[in-house]
Amino acid sequence: MDNDLKQLLDAPYSFRVRPKAVDATDRLSWRLYIALLIVGRGTARGGCSLQRLQLLNWAALAPKHHEALNNAQERTAAVDRLDVRFDPALDRTLTFALASNLLEYDQNGKFRLTDDGQTALEEIPEHDSAFEQPIKLMESVGRKLTEARISALLTWGLK
Repeated sequence: MDNDLKQLLDAPYSFRVRPKAVDATDRLSWRLYIALLIVGRGTARGGCSLQRLQLLNWAALAPKHHEALNNAQERTAAVDRLDVRFDPALDRTLTFALASNLLEYDQNGKFRLTDDGQTALEEIPEHDSAFEQPIKLMESVGRKLTEARISALLTWGLK
C-alpha cells in the first residue's frame, strides 16, 4: 500500500486557479427571491416598507438573527439584542426588481408585487434548503410585525 501511494504522489501534477465560489446569500437570484418572499409573504396587507424589507432581510441572513427577531417580537428578550444591519445589497436588489417589473413602488412608500413578481414568487422552490429558513421566518414573524413595532425595534436607542 505504501508503494501505491508513492506511485500516485510521484506522478506529475498541476494546479489551476479556479474562480472563488460565491456564497448563496451574495447571489442576486437568492437575494431577489428573498425580497419577493418578504414582499409577498412577510406582510399582512401586501405592501411592504423599506424598513420591513431591511429588518426581515437581516433576519433571513442567519438563524441567530431570526431567533433574535422572534424573541424581540414576542418580547421574551430585550430589544437591545437586535443588532440590525441595513444591507446596501438589498437596495441594489430592489432596484433590479423594480427595473425588471417584479416589484412596484406605490405613492404610500410601499413595495408591492406585480403580476410578474407574483409568478416568480410562486416558482420559489419551497423545499429547497436555501429557502427553508426564510420561509419559516415569514411564517413565524413576518406577518405578525406591525409597522409601529418595526419602527420601535429599529429606533429603540435613538429616542
